[in-house]
Amino acid sequence: MDFWLGRITLAEAMDQGQAQIDGPPALTRAFPLWLQLSRFADVVRESVTREVTRTP
Repeated sequence: MDFWLGRITLAEAMDQGQAQIDGPPALTRAFPLWLQLSRFADVVRESVTREVTRTP
């Protein structure tokens, strides 16, 4: 879910065990090109950026 919302990259999701791609090598290599982020990803990333840059 974090990847789909744009919080982390697909590579990070795979490293963390949140995603796994199985199949023929040619298709698994191409998979990141097909996968689209959620329509809400920009909103989520903007919210995260605001939280990080907010000063106490």
